Amino acid sequence: MEDLTTTQVILLTLFISFVTSIATGIVTVTLLEQAPVGVTQTINRVVEHTVERIVPGESKTTVKEVLVTGEDLVARVITASTPALVRITGVVDIEDEGGVTTPVEKNYTGIFVSKDGYIVSTEDIVTSVARELEVSLTNGEKHSAEVVSAGGEGVSILKIVGAPKKLSYVLLLERSPALGDQIIALGFQGKSSSVELGRITKIDDSNASTTPLLVSNLSSTWPILSLGGALLGIGHRDGRITSSLDIVPALTQATARPAVAQQPATPTQKAAVVDAVPIAPTSTPARP
Repeated sequence: MEDLTTTQVILLTLFISFVTSIATGIVTVTLLEQAPVGVTQTINRVVEHTVERIVPGESKTTVKEVLVTGEDLVARVITASTPALVRITGVVDIEDEGGVTTPVEKNYTGIFVSKDGYIVSTEDIVTSVARELEVSLTNGEKHSAEVVSAGGEGVSILKIVGAPKKLSYVLLLERSPALGDQIIALGFQGKSSSVELGRITKIDDSNASTTPLLVSNLSSTWPILSLGGALLGIGHRDGRITSSLDIVPALTQATARPAVAQQPATPTQKAAVVDAVPIAPTSTPARP
């Protein structure tokens, strides 16, 4: 051994290790063949678990398709839009046959279309000359309100006094609906909110200079929403709908005026039209 070089020593060591490994393998196989079945199974399990830890199994991705039905869309629109709904109470003078005038309380339905507290409602508020207007929110809050525009297109534009910082509102639909489109009317019957479902039954676009006349199979004066959750218009008792395309000009004109007639317009109020008339894309649902 003393006469061997370093290289020869290394090669001799490798040779001895190789022979030892072969001998160990032969002895191990011989012992496993002679060992009882229980011992063999235990050794195999240890080997299998060791391999599983070293080589993990293939990961599988499962894609689940969710079918959204029309009923689901209706439910989502109602849930998202109801917080923007308001009940408007006003006092109207009713004259009887004898010429005696009696103040009577009347209820109307409106919906917020701006974070600044602007409300779109039926023209009945203006035509009946309602006064002492009070707006009740779905969370129980109550605010006084003033008519800031008679609309002129079959709607009334109101603004509450002292609008809260966080206010739910809906967007205005930027297109005209198609014949047969499903619509959702939200309103109040007494103190309870209610819903009516209908469809666009007629579209008269014979006059190219005006917005197409929309007619539905509903007869309420409530706000009407599309399945996307945007305000499509305000209904009338004869089935007509004042389209959102007609409401935008009236709302733009209204929001350019001061909320209270006795006070001068502020820069914020003059610029309110930018925030108060959000137009909803066709596929964008209303904001909750």
